[in-house]
Amino acid sequence: MEAATGAEDAEKETQPTYSVGDMVELNGQQYEVMAIVMDIATITEG
Repeated sequence: MEAATGAEDAEKETQPTYSVGDMVELNGQQYEVMAIVMDIATITEG
């Protein structure tokens, strides 16, 4: 199973890069990528 992970796991895993229209398989079911969104950066100071 592939899934994007948050910044805290960035050193351990590479996030998959999908495009709109790509087919992905999760738990034996196929899904079409409908949109790509940018993760909001976590603010830890200030």
